[in-house]
Amino acid sequence: MQKRYGILAFPAAHSLSPAMQNAAFQATGIEATYEKFEIPKEELGSFMFRVREEKIAGLSVSIPHKKTVMLFLDEVSEDAEKIGAVNTIYWKGEKLVGENTDWIGSNEALFLSTNPTGKNVVVIGSGGSARAVIYGLKKRGVKEIVVLSRKTAEDLVSDFGVEVDTLENLNKYSPEILINTTPLGMQGENENASPVAAEYFTKHKPLVFDLVYNPRETKLLRQAREAGCKTLSGIEMLLYQGVKQFEIWSGKEAPIEVMEAALEKAL
Repeated sequence: MQKRYGILAFPAAHSLSPAMQNAAFQATGIEATYEKFEIPKEELGSFMFRVREEKIAGLSVSIPHKKTVMLFLDEVSEDAEKIGAVNTIYWKGEKLVGENTDWIGSNEALFLSTNPTGKNVVVIGSGGSARAVIYGLKKRGVKEIVVLSRKTAEDLVSDFGVEVDTLENLNKYSPEILINTTPLGMQGENENASPVAAEYFTKHKPLVFDLVYNPRETKLLRQAREAGCKTLSGIEMLLYQGVKQFEIWSGKEAPIEVMEAALEKAL
């Protein structure tokens, strides 16, 4: 019997996860499909009931459901509990379990360019993705982390022991790594937006990591590259968090090269 998986998000049309995961299932001979479940906030409860009724085998979870979906699960992993967000759902017997692989994806992606241990980092944004990135950095022993946000982020101080400030004060900081966890720059209405003014990079030369993956080079990354900074796109994080998801669902080693090629083609 063919198993069903999918991405739970709103909107979901832009997601590249179906291309990546369907290629992985095909390459490993697993009879499964991976779909897009575009579910608005107000329909999340009824959809999660449907997941149980139809025994949907597993889900990736994206904006805006990463926190709220925890209310509809039987169990949440220690990592997901500490992060306060779930991006992966799977069955353990009769229990629906939440996990978070975003922190693994961000760490794996960063290591393609640098070892963050001992470096000072500025994280832009304070949502579920930011929490996963900070959790991953802390796991690597990174101690100097400043979070810049337009919203209050005092929960990050108590949960992770980071420093918080407003985004307007970015010029006060000269990090070795700058990470954008906001959706600014994503394909669509925010595509021509950047959380950082281009002038910032005339004085500061951090490695710039943008979690947005579509387009591959966001306005932020283009500004940074043109100023001589090293850059890292969100496609690598998408790949490695998806690799871990596949391994959780299937119990098999993920075909990383196949998944990467499928993402490149989809882009």
